[in-house]
Amino acid sequence: MFEAPGETDTVKEFSGVIPHHPLFTHCRERFTGGSNPPDCGYDGVAGTGDPGGNCAHCPLNQFGSGENGGKACKNKRRIYILREGELIPLLLTLPTGSMKEFSVYVKRLLAKGRKTSAVVTRFSLKKVTNAGGIAYSQAQFTVDRPLTDEELPYIAAMAEQVKQFATRVGYEDEPAAAMAVDPETGEIMEPLR
Repeated sequence: MFEAPGETDTVKEFSGVIPHHPLFTHCRERFTGGSNPPDCGYDGVAGTGDPGGNCAHCPLNQFGSGENGGKACKNKRRIYILREGELIPLLLTLPTGSMKEFSVYVKRLLAKGRKTSAVVTRFSLKKVTNAGGIAYSQAQFTVDRPLTDEELPYIAAMAEQVKQFATRVGYEDEPAAAMAVDPETGEIMEPLR
Protein backbone atom coordinates (compact mmCIF):
# COMPACT_ATOMS: atom_id res chain seq x y z
CA MET A 1 0.00 0.00 0.00
CA PHE A 2 1.07 3.57 -0.64
CA GLU A 3 0.62 6.22 2.03
CA ALA A 4 0.45 9.78 0.72
CA PRO A 5 0.37 13.08 2.61
CA GLY A 6 -3.15 14.34 3.01
CA GLU A 7 -4.73 10.94 2.47
CA THR A 8 -6.82 9.48 5.30
CA ASP A 9 -6.03 5.90 4.31
CA THR A 10 -3.43 4.04 2.34
CA VAL A 11 -4.09 3.56 -1.37
CA LYS A 12 -3.40 0.59 -3.62
CA GLU A 13 -2.73 2.78 -6.63
CA PHE A 14 -2.60 6.41 -7.71
CA SER A 15 -1.69 8.53 -10.74
CA GLY A 16 0.65 11.43 -11.42
CA VAL A 17 3.25 12.91 -13.77
CA ILE A 18 6.85 11.90 -12.96
CA PRO A 19 10.09 13.72 -13.61
CA HIS A 20 12.92 11.70 -11.97
CA HIS A 21 16.67 11.27 -11.40
CA PRO A 22 19.07 8.54 -10.16
CA LEU A 23 19.93 8.04 -6.52
CA PHE A 24 22.74 5.74 -5.38
CA THR A 25 23.50 4.99 -1.72
CA HIS A 26 26.14 2.97 0.11
CA CYS A 27 26.11 2.25 3.85
CA ARG A 28 28.97 0.32 5.44
CA GLU A 29 26.65 -1.02 8.15
CA ARG A 30 23.43 -2.90 7.38
CA PHE A 31 20.40 -0.62 7.68
CA THR A 32 18.49 -1.23 10.93
CA GLY A 33 16.19 1.79 10.89
CA GLY A 34 16.61 5.44 11.72
CA SER A 35 17.50 8.41 9.59
CA ASN A 36 21.29 8.22 9.38
CA PRO A 37 22.65 9.41 6.04
CA PRO A 38 24.55 6.91 3.86
CA ASP A 39 28.35 6.82 3.88
CA CYS A 40 28.41 7.62 0.16
CA GLY A 41 25.90 8.43 -2.52
CA TYR A 42 23.76 10.96 -4.30
CA ASP A 43 23.23 11.31 -8.02
CA GLY A 44 24.62 8.10 -9.49
CA VAL A 45 27.38 9.97 -11.34
CA ALA A 46 29.76 11.29 -8.69
CA GLY A 47 29.62 9.77 -5.22
CA THR A 48 29.88 12.11 -2.26
CA GLY A 49 31.33 10.69 0.96
CA ASP A 50 33.31 7.51 1.58
CA PRO A 51 34.55 6.15 -0.83
CA GLY A 52 33.22 8.88 -3.18
CA GLY A 53 34.33 9.32 -6.78
CA ASN A 54 33.07 8.12 -10.14
CA CYS A 55 30.04 5.85 -9.56
CA ALA A 56 30.42 3.99 -12.88
CA HIS A 57 33.91 2.76 -11.92
CA CYS A 58 33.41 2.28 -8.19
CA PRO A 59 34.00 -1.33 -7.05
CA LEU A 60 31.05 -1.02 -4.63
CA ASN A 61 28.74 -0.33 -7.62
CA GLN A 62 29.57 -3.68 -9.27
CA PHE A 63 27.53 -6.86 -8.99
CA GLY A 64 29.13 -9.26 -6.51
CA SER A 65 30.27 -6.53 -4.10
CA GLY A 66 27.18 -6.88 -1.88
CA GLU A 67 25.01 -9.58 -0.33
CA ASN A 68 23.72 -12.43 -2.49
CA GLY A 69 25.75 -11.29 -5.52
CA GLY A 70 24.16 -7.84 -5.54
CA LYS A 71 25.80 -4.43 -5.36
CA ALA A 72 27.06 -2.93 -2.09
CA CYS A 73 25.93 0.43 -3.49
CA LYS A 74 22.16 0.47 -3.77
CA ASN A 75 20.88 1.94 -7.02
CA LYS A 76 17.56 3.66 -6.44
CA ARG A 77 15.63 6.38 -8.16
CA ARG A 78 13.90 9.42 -6.74
CA ILE A 79 10.62 10.02 -8.44
CA TYR A 80 8.92 13.36 -8.10
CA ILE A 81 5.20 12.85 -8.61
CA LEU A 82 2.81 15.67 -9.42
CA ARG A 83 -0.74 14.52 -8.79
CA GLU A 84 -3.73 16.22 -10.36
CA GLY A 85 -5.01 19.18 -8.36
CA GLU A 86 -1.78 19.59 -6.37
CA LEU A 87 0.86 22.30 -6.74
CA ILE A 88 3.79 20.59 -5.02
CA PRO A 89 5.18 17.21 -6.13
CA LEU A 90 5.53 14.26 -3.78
CA LEU A 91 8.82 12.40 -3.48
CA LEU A 92 9.07 8.62 -3.74
CA THR A 93 12.45 6.90 -3.46
CA LEU A 94 12.10 3.89 -5.69
CA PRO A 95 14.06 0.90 -4.30
CA THR A 96 16.37 -1.41 -6.21
CA GLY A 97 13.70 -4.12 -6.51
CA SER A 98 11.51 -1.82 -8.62
CA MET A 99 14.25 -0.34 -10.83
CA LYS A 100 13.91 -2.91 -13.63
CA GLU A 101 10.16 -2.35 -13.89
CA PHE A 102 10.72 1.41 -14.02
CA SER A 103 13.44 1.08 -16.68
CA VAL A 104 11.19 -1.11 -18.84
CA TYR A 105 8.38 1.44 -18.48
CA VAL A 106 10.66 4.36 -19.44
CA LYS A 107 12.02 2.43 -22.46
CA ARG A 108 8.46 1.65 -23.64
CA LEU A 109 7.61 5.35 -23.43
CA LEU A 110 10.79 6.43 -25.24
CA ALA A 111 10.14 3.88 -28.01
CA LYS A 112 6.87 5.73 -28.64
CA GLY A 113 8.59 9.14 -28.55
CA ARG A 114 7.24 10.09 -25.11
CA LYS A 115 8.86 11.15 -21.85
CA THR A 116 7.60 10.33 -18.37
CA SER A 117 6.76 14.02 -18.02
CA ALA A 118 4.41 13.84 -21.04
CA VAL A 119 2.00 11.25 -19.63
CA VAL A 120 0.05 10.59 -16.47
CA THR A 121 1.47 7.41 -14.94
CA ARG A 122 -0.55 5.01 -12.82
CA PHE A 123 1.42 3.53 -9.90
CA SER A 124 0.48 0.18 -8.36
CA LEU A 125 2.22 -2.58 -6.38
CA LYS A 126 2.77 -6.27 -7.10
CA LYS A 127 3.91 -8.83 -4.52
CA VAL A 128 7.14 -10.60 -5.56
CA THR A 129 9.79 -12.74 -3.84
CA ASN A 130 13.55 -12.17 -4.16
CA ALA A 131 16.23 -14.86 -4.57
CA GLY A 132 16.61 -15.02 -0.77
CA GLY A 133 12.92 -15.92 -0.36
CA ILE A 134 11.91 -12.51 1.04
CA ALA A 135 8.54 -11.21 -0.17
CA TYR A 136 8.28 -7.51 -0.97
CA SER A 137 6.16 -5.11 -2.99
CA GLN A 138 7.43 -4.14 -6.42
CA ALA A 139 6.20 -0.92 -8.04
CA GLN A 140 4.38 -1.24 -11.35
CA PHE A 141 3.89 1.54 -13.90
CA THR A 142 1.35 2.02 -16.69
CA VAL A 143 0.24 4.96 -18.79
CA ASP A 144 -3.04 6.36 -17.47
CA ARG A 145 -3.34 8.95 -20.25
CA PRO A 146 -1.21 11.33 -22.33
CA LEU A 147 -1.11 14.95 -21.19
CA THR A 148 -3.21 17.43 -23.14
CA ASP A 149 -1.69 20.23 -25.21
CA GLU A 150 -2.80 22.65 -22.47
CA GLU A 151 -1.08 20.63 -19.72
CA LEU A 152 2.28 20.04 -21.46
CA PRO A 153 3.77 23.58 -21.07
CA TYR A 154 2.89 23.68 -17.36
CA ILE A 155 4.43 20.26 -16.73
CA ALA A 156 7.56 21.12 -18.78
CA ALA A 157 8.12 24.18 -16.57
CA MET A 158 7.50 22.09 -13.43
CA ALA A 159 9.92 19.38 -14.65
CA GLU A 160 12.65 21.99 -15.10
CA GLN A 161 12.05 23.32 -11.59
CA VAL A 162 12.18 19.80 -10.13
CA LYS A 163 15.41 19.10 -12.03
CA GLN A 164 17.02 22.24 -10.57
CA PHE A 165 15.73 21.45 -7.08
CA ALA A 166 16.82 17.80 -7.25
CA THR A 167 20.47 18.72 -7.70
CA ARG A 168 20.38 20.45 -4.29
CA VAL A 169 18.49 17.81 -2.30
CA GLY A 170 20.80 15.86 -0.02
CA TYR A 171 20.10 12.97 2.31
CA GLU A 172 19.81 15.22 5.32
CA ASP A 173 16.81 16.86 3.65
CA GLU A 174 14.89 13.63 3.25
CA PRO A 175 12.11 13.44 5.85
CA ALA A 176 12.78 9.86 6.97
CA ALA A 177 11.90 10.67 10.55
CA ALA A 178 8.66 12.42 9.59
CA MET A 179 7.09 9.31 8.06
CA ALA A 180 8.02 5.64 8.31
CA VAL A 181 9.82 4.48 5.17
CA ASP A 182 10.78 0.88 4.46
CA PRO A 183 14.22 1.15 2.78
CA GLU A 184 13.82 -2.18 0.98
CA THR A 185 10.36 -1.67 -0.51
CA GLY A 186 10.03 2.12 -0.62
CA GLU A 187 6.27 1.76 -0.29
CA ILE A 188 5.69 4.90 1.78
CA MET A 189 5.56 8.21 -0.06
CA GLU A 190 7.31 11.24 1.37
CA PRO A 191 6.33 14.89 0.98
CA LEU A 192 8.70 17.09 -1.00
CA ARG A 193 10.53 19.58 1.24
